[in-house]
Amino acid sequence: MKRISSRWLFVVVCIGTAWLVSAYTRKTAMKMNSFRWVIGTWESPRKAGIMRESWQVADDSSFVGTSVMLKTNGGSQLLEKMQLTFRHNVYYFTSEAGEQNDGKAISFRIDDYSDKHFEAINLQHDFPKRIIYRLSGPDSLFARIDGGPSAPEQKVDFHFKRKE
Repeated sequence: MKRISSRWLFVVVCIGTAWLVSAYTRKTAMKMNSFRWVIGTWESPRKAGIMRESWQVADDSSFVGTSVMLKTNGGSQLLEKMQLTFRHNVYYFTSEAGEQNDGKAISFRIDDYSDKHFEAINLQHDFPKRIIYRLSGPDSLFARIDGGPSAPEQKVDFHFKRKE
C-alpha cells in the first residue's frame, strides 16, 4: 500500500475546508432569500406626509433599512433604522427608533416567516410587542405593529407601495 504524502493530505484538507466554508456561506445566503421581497423602496401616505421605507442587502446575513417621513412642508425626519439579520440560526428584526428606548436598538425574534411574510415578536417590549410584514401584491407591502397576541387590538397599520 502506498503512503499518502503530507503535501497531498494538506491539499485534500484545504479543498475540503474551502468546500465546507463555501457550503455554509451559500446556506446562510439562501436563508436570507426568504426575505428578499422586502428589498427596495416603499412609500405609505400618512397625515404628516409620505413615509418612505428603504431596504437593502448589507451582507450575506443581514439587510438594513431606514424609515423616513417626507413631510408635506418639504422637510424630512428619520423615524427608524432597522435590520433583518440571521445570527446563530435565528432571524431577528431590530429597530432603533430615534429617541425611543433611550436610543437603544430593540430586537424582535422572527419565528414565523415565508417568502411573502414575517412576524417578529418581543413580549418584553412595551409597544410594539409584535411586528408583521406581508407582501400583499407584487408592488404592495402591508406592515403592522401591535400589542402582541394578548392585545392585537392595539395596532397601527401601514400600507406601502413599491417606489423602486
